Amino acid sequence: CPVDFTLATDHISKYAAQLANHVHAKVVLVPALVQESKLRSLQTKAVKHEVTDRLGELHDLLASNYHIPCAVDEEPIAGNVYKKLSLLADNYDMLMIGMKTSRNGATENSAHLDLLKLIHETLVPIYFVPEKFEFKPISQITYA
Repeated sequence: CPVDFTLATDHISKYAAQLANHVHAKVVLVPALVQESKLRSLQTKAVKHEVTDRLGELHDLLASNYHIPCAVDEEPIAGNVYKKLSLLADNYDMLMIGMKTSRNGATENSAHLDLLKLIHETLVPIYFVPEKFEFKPISQITYA
């Protein structure tokens, strides 16, 4: 579950935890700070510690509130974002991306990724969750 510390990714991480609890799965949180200015700021130790602290807080919240196995991949998604997500996805069964409505009314994903490129580069099922979508138990997920 890529996390960029926006409200949309707070929502998607909680949704992922609810789904993981329901199907007895594990959630892995990955910092997705893909904007160039944020990437440059990651060079400072203070920002790295802040990201680590915030990931830790989110991890603890999910693990305790939803009683699920939860892990953190502290290596930020940087450089070729799609390649990094693809490599991550090779280790997991599903990638969850939050969706939100932009100011102009169009739908965009929480990490501002090119969705067609993401689907093309990341050969793993991707579960898109709208920002205000509430979790409902899923009895079966069929990949196509």
